[in-house]
This record gives sequence, structure tokens and C-alpha cells, in this order.
Amino acid sequence: MSRGNAYRFAIAGLLLGCAAAEGADLTVSPLHGLYGTGPLKLASPAVNFTVTNQGSSDVTLGTLAFDGPYSSEFEFVTENCTGTTLPAGASCEAGVAFRPVTRGTKTATLEIPAGDGTTLRAFLSNEEDTASEASRRVPPVLESLSVPPGVALDQPFTIQWSLLGYHADYISKVVLFDCTGTEEGSCGDSYGTHVAESGYVDDPSPVPGDWSYGGLVASKHSFSHTFTLTAEEIPAPSNLVVRFYRKSREDADMDNQGLSLLIPGNLSATYYDSAGRRLIIPVNP
Repeated sequence: MSRGNAYRFAIAGLLLGCAAAEGADLTVSPLHGLYGTGPLKLASPAVNFTVTNQGSSDVTLGTLAFDGPYSSEFEFVTENCTGTTLPAGASCEAGVAFRPVTRGTKTATLEIPAGDGTTLRAFLSNEEDTASEASRRVPPVLESLSVPPGVALDQPFTIQWSLLGYHADYISKVVLFDCTGTEEGSCGDSYGTHVAESGYVDDPSPVPGDWSYGGLVASKHSFSHTFTLTAEEIPAPSNLVVRFYRKSREDADMDNQGLSLLIPGNLSATYYDSAGRRLIIPVNP
């Protein structure tokens, strides 16, 4: 089902919900609460819904609630309607905020039991900006990387990499894991076992990349870091697993963890795992 059809279907359901409540002569305004794109896990400004008794007799409301696949991402900020008896012409209000936990288009309904077995409904949805939807459709990946064919202890070596994505403000880091005594394929599974990392670095001057979506061109971000490993860090000849991580400044402001970048198959590597997120370089004594 296309988004347009889904929207028309939802509005049709909304109007049917309103028709079902005509026996109680209740109305809700607005019929559709539209929320924008905001930071994950933070509540948006509330949309205030007003429920009014347009009839000539009292109406007692039931418990207001949310329904739909993303109902858990909407919440009451204020709510003085549940259990309220509305005389003729009286109103009550419910303030509803959107608190997204993942990116994407989200819908739900505000359910308002009318007290006579019917239910009044308002439609809730968010509207993604182009950058957010593009990033959700195609997550950032490594576009290029330069790693030495092997590293020697006590000798500096530099890793360079670039990522392609739809945010203009990515930061990235590279993390090294010692594979001594580690089962093939599991080295680098636990972040706590890393022996060195670059810390997050940024690219103050990203350039346009090759991807585009909805008229938005992705950005290419370039990074580098120089390491020097010692025998204390790598006690025996082994391999290093190299993993690359990224996050946007918005994620950083929210203290969200970085996500491991995909390593495309056209980038030369001794080994990268089935998830395509790590490569191995040998350590020489």
C-alpha cells in the first residue's frame, strides 16, 4: 500500500470513527494531529485535542487511549477527559506529544470512548523531512578506506576512511581489537576487548557524494587517525580486527552509541565477516 493510499485509508477510518460516535453528539478537534521530525527519545510539542459535547444531554467519557502499530510512541502531556461527564456544550482537552524511538513514518489513533459504546477517534501521524527519510532508507556506509597490509609494533601507522550518508554532520571513529586466542569470526564482538581507538573525529568540509534521494545529495565525509601499538597492548604476533563506527551530531547530543559501518565487498580486505562490518590486518612483531 502506498503512503498516499495508507493516508486516505486512515482518514476514511477516522471519519468512520467520528460517524460511530454521532449517537453521543461528540466532536473532536483537530481530527488529525500532525507531528514533525524531532530528536529520538525526546517528546515533541503537544497537539491539544478538544472534545466537545454538541448534544443536549450529559455524556460521560471512558478512558482515553492510543491504538495502532506505533501507539507506544505517542503520550499524553495533559488529559482531563477520562471519566469526565460533559454537560451539553461543555468541552475537555487532551494534549498529545510524539516521542519517536526509531526513524520512519509513524501513525496511531487517539481513542475517545463516548460512554454509549461508540468511540470517537483522532488520527495521529508524523511527517519526516527528506534527510531523515533518506538516511533511514540507505544507512551510511564506508565508501573508501586505506589500511596498511600489516602493522609493526612501536611503529606509527595511519588508517584513512570515508563514509557516505545523508547527514551533513557525521562523526566517526576506528576501533582496533586484538584477536590473540580468539575464535575465528568472533574477534571484535565485544567492544570492551578493544586495544585502541581513535575516538570520534569529524570532517569539517564534507563534499557531495554519488547518492541522491528526493533531490537531496548525500555527503562524503573523510577521516584519518594514526596509531602506534606497543608490545604491552599486543603481547604476541596476532591479527587485528578493525571496525568503523559513525553517528550524527544529533545522536551525539543524545548520548546515543555509534553504529558499526558496513564495509562494501569491493574494498580489499583479508577478511570481513558475514555481517560485513569488520576486517583483519596482521600484526608483525
